[in-house]
Amino acid sequence: MSAYKYWQYLMRLLEKVCHTDNVEMNTFTINIVLLATVIASRIRVANCASDTYVAHTQKISSVQFQPPIIEHYLDTVNAKSIIYCVAACNKHDLCRTCDYDSSTKQCRLFESLGSTGTLIPSIHTSSVFILNYCLQKTNNYDLSTIYSEPDYICTPASPGQSMTVYDAFQKLIVANNNVPLPLAERDVYMSSNGFYTSSSDSSAIRHYGYNGQLITAYAYGSSLGCINYNPKINTFIVCPYSIPRLETQLFNPNTSTTMSQQNISTVGPPFYSYYDTNRLYISYRSSASPITIHLINGTKILTADSQSTGSFTPFTLWQSQLVFGTGNSISLFNLNGTYQSSWSYNFSSAVSVIGFIQHDYAGRRYFNDYNANPSNKGVYIYNQNSTFYTVLNRACIWTCAIKITKRNITLVSLQSPNSSLYYYNF
Repeated sequence: MSAYKYWQYLMRLLEKVCHTDNVEMNTFTINIVLLATVIASRIRVANCASDTYVAHTQKISSVQFQPPIIEHYLDTVNAKSIIYCVAACNKHDLCRTCDYDSSTKQCRLFESLGSTGTLIPSIHTSSVFILNYCLQKTNNYDLSTIYSEPDYICTPASPGQSMTVYDAFQKLIVANNNVPLPLAERDVYMSSNGFYTSSSDSSAIRHYGYNGQLITAYAYGSSLGCINYNPKINTFIVCPYSIPRLETQLFNPNTSTTMSQQNISTVGPPFYSYYDTNRLYISYRSSASPITIHLINGTKILTADSQSTGSFTPFTLWQSQLVFGTGNSISLFNLNGTYQSSWSYNFSSAVSVIGFIQHDYAGRRYFNDYNANPSNKGVYIYNQNSTFYTVLNRACIWTCAIKITKRNITLVSLQSPNSSLYYYNF
């Protein structure tokens, strides 16, 4: 029997035994299925999952998954059964959670850990699957010794080699794999297929691979500041550098082209924007303007409380909260802009202003020192409870962005006049 026919036979057999569309699949069954995809990939069967390994897969029935931020939505694919959906997530370099509706055969892939998102009650044909790559460290695989994220970074690229956050980022620094980016870019958006930058001096949106190679440059009619993207509606939003407006651009991933949609008037030149499913949030370069909240069509509906006022202030969303950086503290607002609380981080005296805020798939929080002295630059890494992990000693004057896949860590550091990409392969 050929390898391909054997693979088809094996998948049919597993589906028949598991009754995947009608009854529960337990953890053991799913992991056997994933082991089959690994075997298939090692004998180079076409269209099979990559040679990764899942230590534990949890199924939760009658729910759908809502990621903590929209950019953690990766894709929707058609899958014949639960087996194929979980295998698709296992194959994707970013996917750690998926949900599947057996009535529609739709499989949604997410970057987030299952523990960071929300489970939404749904019809009985929908289930969520959480993939856990934290393997046991002992030789006899004692289940009591499983290490978990976010305190550890777990990757199937090195089974059994879960690393502390500190160790993983020290490896990034020691490796010193540095790919210079050709121009002084202003802002960066990390996507599932590379990263996009806006430039203040070259009037373009650029798409780079995670190896630092330029894929495509989209000419633009003005110098740009911030850039953000809504993956569900394939729309960029960019800030002309010194003009009080935002501009949305419809992106066609099949042809790699953009098309202008609309201009959105703002109360001043924007510094940063966030494009959620139903709303648009904007902070400003001027110290006189708090965050404004708009509908997707640009209509302003709310102004956040005065604690969101500040010049060149970054923010992001996380689990239905606005996370706003000003000075050396983080302020939290609800999605209507109402102030809730603040976190003060125990920075050294050299740190004066937060320049960017980002959360990764496990909820780890990153921000930099937007200080004028390049020797003081660094990316600080904390847990959600303000536990300090480490500082990544890499210069980051304008902004930074970090992406952790199943195979590597990538840091994009934007400076003036040079920008660089750093990476470490697990």
